[in-house]
Amino acid sequence: MMTILLKSAFIVGLTAVAVDYAYPYVPYRVPREKKRYSKVITEVEGWENEGYLIPHEPIRRDMAVLDRVNKLWEDGTLDDEKKEVFLKWFEVFGTQVSLHAKSEDVFFFSFFESKGAVLGTLSNDHEKLEELLAMRGDAVLDNLSELTSLLVSHFDEEERAFRPLFGTAITHSEWKVAVSESHKAYTMDQKTLVLPHIMHSIAAWSSPVRQEEMDLQFPWFLRHFLHRFWLPTYYSQHMDPIAVLMAE
Repeated sequence: MMTILLKSAFIVGLTAVAVDYAYPYVPYRVPREKKRYSKVITEVEGWENEGYLIPHEPIRRDMAVLDRVNKLWEDGTLDDEKKEVFLKWFEVFGTQVSLHAKSEDVFFFSFFESKGAVLGTLSNDHEKLEELLAMRGDAVLDNLSELTSLLVSHFDEEERAFRPLFGTAITHSEWKVAVSESHKAYTMDQKTLVLPHIMHSIAAWSSPVRQEEMDLQFPWFLRHFLHRFWLPTYYSQHMDPIAVLMAE
């Protein structure tokens, strides 16, 4: 039995060395974002501000796409090519938002309640949000205005409810444990969407130092997959279509 374990450990170690040699760890360079979108949290610096701002800012940025496409749809000027690009992009966007909401329902909302937060209608908002995100085809386009309004009000309410807890009821170490535990709950397929989304946001709105700190929280193999494959895929499936959709 011991011999089998030693052989397995040796094979795993050898594989790790081979992968590290073939695909050396090179951080994917994310462009910095200068614009701030939250009207509630106006500073990114500091873990207290970063805690709930980081998952929200990229979604708020993407709402510009929803607004743009909604205007074209209502004006009757949305051509077939952009419509096809948008509906495909919306599936990725919708999955990311849905996973964010589910992590709150399953984990974070109860965590915040234990620290004294009052949820109000936040959980009910998620039910309507899931309904809107599950739509496909023209139904998506017909309901873009409602979706955008719900996301704006919902994110603002979350940040007003939770931001005061950071640094008071919630310590930095408690928050790091909470985030780590929430990441463990994702399947590998879900990680391919969630982790690039988070890492992009940290690098774009926070700092390269914070990106490096976040990287070190992941096992070596996740770091490789994240920077070699998942972040590039995130850009090709999510960010590249935005340029097409926002072009005049």
